[in-house]
Amino acid sequence: ELVKQGVAYLREADYERAQVVFSAAVKLAPSNSIVHILNGISYHLQYLNNSPDSKALAETAYGIASSLDKSDPLPLIQLGRLHMDAGDYQRASMEFVSAYALSPSDQDALSGLMQSSMLQKDFKTALWAGEKLTALDPTPEKQRVMVLMYAAAGRPDDANQQLAIYEKSNAKDPETIR
Repeated sequence: ELVKQGVAYLREADYERAQVVFSAAVKLAPSNSIVHILNGISYHLQYLNNSPDSKALAETAYGIASSLDKSDPLPLIQLGRLHMDAGDYQRASMEFVSAYALSPSDQDALSGLMQSSMLQKDFKTALWAGEKLTALDPTPEKQRVMVLMYAAAGRPDDANQQLAIYEKSNAKDPETIR
């Protein structure tokens, strides 16, 4: 019941009330990693809404969630996102790598690693993550991103090859190629 109420507050963008409700849920179920993640999300959203002190609290909540369920990549992904939002791309990358190690098919971990690596100009890691991500789910959007990433990394032959794959997969709808 508390979780439902907290989620409702999140949807209403009432992050402070959501955090109060999730904190109460944490007290009732301190070993439940999900309520710690939700509590972390409420702090994280407060941080994004000009409450800098909430960053450390979000970090703590995600960290507790991770320690409670060491097999769940979500708390690590959320930590990565928090560090991305704070502009700490190196720490973000470390969290995304840890999440990937737990779940090599987690697209959020790979996407986060690709983005944080690009922002550090670590093209080798970004391309590796992008290739893994595209192999898992070769959508036209991911193929287009790979074209741009190869071009940005100074690999025009790979960019052209990826562009040909992208064009072939979109041959039915030429408007999407533009």
